[in-house]
Amino acid sequence: MNRKMAIGVAAGAVALVGAAFVLSSKRGMTPERERGSALLPGLEAKAPEIGAVEVLRGNATVRLERQPDDRWTLVTNDGYPARAELVRALLVSVAGLTVDDRMTAKKERHGELGLAWPDDSGKSRLVRFLGKAPGAAPVAEVVLGEERFAPDAVFARLPAQDQTWRTLGRVQVPADALAWIDRTLLSLPAGETRSVSFDGIVATRPANDPGPQPGMPRMPWTTDVADAERAHWSDAQVESAKMGLPSFLERNRLPGEWRERCPAVAARVAAGTTSVVVVDARGDAHFGADLTNERDLLATLAAERLPETEWPAVRELWEQVFDHASFTGRSGTFFAFEGLGSIYWHMVAKLLLAAQECHDRAGPQAKPRLRAAYEAIRDGLGFRKTPEEYGAFPTDAYSHTPRHLGAQQPGMTGQVKEEILTRFGELGVVIDAGRLRFAPQLLDDAEFGAACDFEVVTHDGTRRSVTVPDGGLAFTVCQ
Repeated sequence: MNRKMAIGVAAGAVALVGAAFVLSSKRGMTPERERGSALLPGLEAKAPEIGAVEVLRGNATVRLERQPDDRWTLVTNDGYPARAELVRALLVSVAGLTVDDRMTAKKERHGELGLAWPDDSGKSRLVRFLGKAPGAAPVAEVVLGEERFAPDAVFARLPAQDQTWRTLGRVQVPADALAWIDRTLLSLPAGETRSVSFDGIVATRPANDPGPQPGMPRMPWTTDVADAERAHWSDAQVESAKMGLPSFLERNRLPGEWRERCPAVAARVAAGTTSVVVVDARGDAHFGADLTNERDLLATLAAERLPETEWPAVRELWEQVFDHASFTGRSGTFFAFEGLGSIYWHMVAKLLLAAQECHDRAGPQAKPRLRAAYEAIRDGLGFRKTPEEYGAFPTDAYSHTPRHLGAQQPGMTGQVKEEILTRFGELGVVIDAGRLRFAPQLLDDAEFGAACDFEVVTHDGTRRSVTVPDGGLAFTVCQ
């Protein structure tokens, strides 16, 4: 190698080292943001200006509002008191996010980090801190995506920008409204409750009950029917309740005075320039089919620039028409298009299991009433109903089927899990100290049938026939 070539190679190496140094030093600085700087500078200092917080995920919205006495309430859940410490923790943790690295600025790649918005999949979360004045611009808002650990980090971006960031910190953002509720309302000090009255039934604690004791079973409470008419529905009450439910075609129908209550919307309907309300060929008015929840409603009101002074009247009309507070499942919003029937099946099956467990532990006086309650709950499940009573095929596995995703989790999966437990409970299957025994207490006599041959497959895979005598019942366990 001659001297000129050696000098050239050395100069090239120096240039490469210099370039590497420049690149490595530049990596500590990211465009517009310095590593270690706050993603939302000064947010915590602005806490007194914040009057509401919104957490949006998928199709669910949680809105919390600060009251004049500084209490927080869940306005999306009937104004229940919210956990102020959780609101504070959300503010502090978001304010504490610091920039660690610059990620993609390509909008089409936001979904890879869980930062696409809007996002029906529920991966991203939009957190908005709003001012106290109605209609005021947000104090701060951020889209939060996937999390990383060791160290704790979360991908984030500002809604108005495509640039994404890896930020250090952990943000606790409960998406379920129930997690925000101040549960001290519902907790009672142990040993201080003497009796409970619910729907005509009174449960009373024994006078000599010492309360919860470590390692000791609780003493059973006595139950009495204080109001027989309220404790049991008559056939007439059942028919009245069924008649009071509107048919499918009667749902989503606005009351006759909707035009007087929402004149601006009515004017837009007459001009054909709104999708909030549509009028069918019979003249009946309905909320637009594309409005799946209140978030969609408010977004459409804003997009169509309908006067904000009329928004409260439209929201009131929305609640009146759909009556979310009367639902047995979600209230106000649905997540991932969950159907009310799907939630209903699972909830009733869980109640059935709880009633069975209470029956097994109850004394001889309470057992007949608990068995009657168990049978009443069992009658509420689909397979004991006719299609006319149920309003659909009673045993069809209805699914969550959003228009953009296709069939999702079948609605009966939750019920099946509980029903496996309750069915073996009805058959009296008990495993005690490694031994299998049978003690049926809730088995209906009608299930014992005529003599027959029962074909079974044994544990080694061979088939055999078992003769079931008249008035007998056969089933397999641990098969």
